[in-house]
Amino acid sequence: MLNVSTSTRTALDRFVASGNSQCCGLALHAHLLAALGRNWTAYIEDLTVALLEQDNKASYCSIDKSRDNHGFTVTYHDLQEMHMLQAKIDRASVALEACVEIGRKCLTHFEGDLELTPACSTSRRNCQAKLGVYVSDMARHSQALQRLDRRLRGILDLISRVLMFRNEVLLQNFNRHSGDTLDALLAINQQSRIHQATLTQLFATVQADSVLLKILGIVATVYLPASLVAAQSKTVFSSNLIQYVAAASPTAEPQHLVLSPQFWTYVATSLPLMGLTLACTLFLDRRSRRRAALGKAVAADEGVVLSPGAGTAYAGALPSHP
Repeated sequence: MLNVSTSTRTALDRFVASGNSQCCGLALHAHLLAALGRNWTAYIEDLTVALLEQDNKASYCSIDKSRDNHGFTVTYHDLQEMHMLQAKIDRASVALEACVEIGRKCLTHFEGDLELTPACSTSRRNCQAKLGVYVSDMARHSQALQRLDRRLRGILDLISRVLMFRNEVLLQNFNRHSGDTLDALLAINQQSRIHQATLTQLFATVQADSVLLKILGIVATVYLPASLVAAQSKTVFSSNLIQYVAAASPTAEPQHLVLSPQFWTYVATSLPLMGLTLACTLFLDRRSRRRAALGKAVAADEGVVLSPGAGTAYAGALPSHP
């Protein structure tokens, strides 16, 4: 029923072959329990070594960057190992309590056996001694596991607090960096608003200058025919439009300026040219405005956002209409 080791089975075979089990019915049980109880010492030592490793990690791990961590690190994987170690200690504690109960019941049953012959008194005392040592060893191992369990719970609580503190520090750093990022974005937004206001002001100034230049261009265009006619009047009409007349005698009127008899030709020529030039200018301006409005309407239908002044350029790419 028990999967014992080869050495234990060999020891049991030798004990049965020696004939000591014939005098006492519980001798074989006592020998078996004593043989199996020797393995608990090594198992508890292994648990103690594993727990000591976790204790060193919990005691000397770095809580923050300002403290030397002595080469120890703690992660959530250590919590998993601690839980597995706690499960092993719990199973071992239950098994040891069962072993102590079995040993005590064997002693009680052994003391109540009155059919033993006096010749087996030595074997009886040996069995009682083995069972007594076994029960005391199991009780001592059980107490050792209880101490390990209390120590494990303290280490587990310390590791949990360290990880919780690290998470709080990381959360605080994240919140601080998020606040800094938000402040930077707000500053960028504020600068963008300032730049947008500046660009709007510059655009208004440029637009006002454009209107002024447009007015000056229209005025220059209107007076261009008159200037052309005045400049070419001496060649075309062979006379000056305004003449300088000197006094014929000392008693006559002093020198003065008079209009040329051909002045009416200057007026009759320049006024129609000025009207024609103004009409052409207004026609071209109206046509440009109409094509710009048409370009904006087409761009709005196509979902294209045009910047100010881009409607004319977009309209210029459209096919012209008669």
